[in-house]
Amino acid sequence: MEKFMRLLNKREKTRFKISATIKAKLMVTFLAIAILPILIVGSFSYIVAENAVEKKVANFSEQLLSQISMNVTSFSNEYVNKTTLVITNSSLADLMKDISKNSYSYESIQKSKEAEGILKSIVNSDKNISTFCILQQDGKILGIMDSHSQNYIKNKLKNSQLYNEIRKNEDKIYWITGVNDNTEIFLIREYRDTIRKSDNGILIMSIKVNAFKDLFEKMNLNENNYVQIVDENKNIIFNTDDKDANSSILSNIIEDVYKKDWYGNFIEDNNLITFSSCNNGWKIISEVPMNSLINDIRLSGFFTLIIGVICGIIAIVIGLYIERGIIKPLNSIMKLMKKAEDGDLTVILDYKKLDEIGNLSSSFNIMIQKIKGLIGEVSLVSNKVLKNVEEVAEISMESAEATKQISMAIGEIATGSTEQAKSSSEAIDQIRILAQKIDTVMENTRRVKDISNETKEIGNSSIVVVRELNERTRQSVSMVQEINEDIYDLNNNSKEIEKIIEVIKSISEQTSLLSLNASIEAARVGEVGKGFAVVANEIKKLSDQSKEATMMIANIINNIQNKTKNTVNLVKQANKIFNEQEKSVRNTDYAFRNIVESTENISLQVENVTLVMNDIYSFKEKTIETVENISVLAEESSAATQEVLASVEEENLSVQELASLSSELHEAVQNLNKSINMFKM
Repeated sequence: MEKFMRLLNKREKTRFKISATIKAKLMVTFLAIAILPILIVGSFSYIVAENAVEKKVANFSEQLLSQISMNVTSFSNEYVNKTTLVITNSSLADLMKDISKNSYSYESIQKSKEAEGILKSIVNSDKNISTFCILQQDGKILGIMDSHSQNYIKNKLKNSQLYNEIRKNEDKIYWITGVNDNTEIFLIREYRDTIRKSDNGILIMSIKVNAFKDLFEKMNLNENNYVQIVDENKNIIFNTDDKDANSSILSNIIEDVYKKDWYGNFIEDNNLITFSSCNNGWKIISEVPMNSLINDIRLSGFFTLIIGVICGIIAIVIGLYIERGIIKPLNSIMKLMKKAEDGDLTVILDYKKLDEIGNLSSSFNIMIQKIKGLIGEVSLVSNKVLKNVEEVAEISMESAEATKQISMAIGEIATGSTEQAKSSSEAIDQIRILAQKIDTVMENTRRVKDISNETKEIGNSSIVVVRELNERTRQSVSMVQEINEDIYDLNNNSKEIEKIIEVIKSISEQTSLLSLNASIEAARVGEVGKGFAVVANEIKKLSDQSKEATMMIANIINNIQNKTKNTVNLVKQANKIFNEQEKSVRNTDYAFRNIVESTENISLQVENVTLVMNDIYSFKEKTIETVENISVLAEESSAATQEVLASVEEENLSVQELASLSSELHEAVQNLNKSINMFKM
């Protein structure tokens, strides 16, 4: 019953946890239904719209840049055509021919003015052209120009490598940028008479960069669309962003553009870059910030998010309304179930609606009625069982007491038999160990006898060896004394040699002094004494050699004396050692004699021990046989006693188990009655 109550308790707690989360589940469900479709559709629409805008803007930008490049090409061709009109003008060609023949004549000056008039008429008051002239081969400039252009043409262009290149390529048109603070673009080409094939110099035209500004203003570009014109050398010719010509497109973007095809687009640093090429090698590059393209789309996404939040709030309100209709009846059911959990079975759920909660209430009431009937029946059965259990417990206690006394008596008998068998076994083991030791003693006695005989023989041999060693020691002492006397004689002889060396050293010094005097006297005599001086010099050399040899001999003698002194000390020590050795040899001889005598005595005692051990060995076998018979009888008696004791112990365990089960059953029935009494019927 207690297990049933624990299981019921556990299920009620689980139901409480489940019902406690119904509110949260309802909120999450309504929020998911309200918000998720809006978020999914909004996100999908945002991504699709963003990609579509990017593609369409990229396509539109390419078309726009293609049109711009055509306009820029047409614009540049307009100025190229003006230069072509100059080259193909036959009147100007005739004037240039006459000017070149008579450079400084009045007629030449007049024709120069006529030529300038033709150039001005071609320019036709174009405000974007500041310079339109012809640079002749002799350096003269014919035409219209400002001071900045004149300085560039005379001082830089005429002496540059570009000038020579232009002269070699008559059909090529050169566009020069970066001149006069990048405010002008120069169009330069060779001016050659097409009829006479004569070289008239080069034709120069400078166009103001602001001319491109007028061109782009007519196109009405978006304020966020920045366009730049870049020449073949990657220099920025014109930029629609007046604030900073280098901030819109970085140098690495320009590098990427020149690595790609004739036209195209790509995204760099969240900017849409579109480019197109002109016939003269220029690149038209457009930069549009991506933020400006998708601002409207982001605004739409923001409104979608706001709508999702509003729908979420509405879903929460609806969820709370529905939750009140579900959670309130569940709370009532939970309170009554809590009372039933505490043992009050008089509770009744009064919920009359025909829905799931009404069915749950009806089932709960039926379950309570069935539990009441079950508890009543269990109460009657438990009272009967309790009486029977008490009787069985009394009988089992009496039987257990009797069995316990029998078991104690047999246990004492078994203990005695076991101890007797154990003692017999230990006695056999001790006797066997004693027998092994007797065998060991006999074997060791034989070995001691053999070793004593061997020791006696070794002692006798050692005495002979010691006598020979003593004799040789005496001979060694005598030889050491003779060596000592010879070393003393050698030391004395070395001292005599020292005296002789001193005499030789003195003679060498006198000879050296004599040779010095002879050299001085020979020097006084002059030419006559040259031969004598040579002899004196040789004598001095011999004297020096004698002195060196004397020093070497002296060193050798000193070494001999030092080694002689060391040898004398060693001989003295050896003499002392030989004397001590002689004493030791005598003591050894005496010791070996004592060993031989002791060994003879040991041999006699070992023989006596051997006789006694033979008698002991004969009694050992009889003792072992008798003790083994006693041990067998004790083991048989112990085994029989153990079998009886095991049977009694099994019966005792059965009785104890019966008593234990009776006690447990009695306790279980009492607990069951306590549990039944908890319920309020």
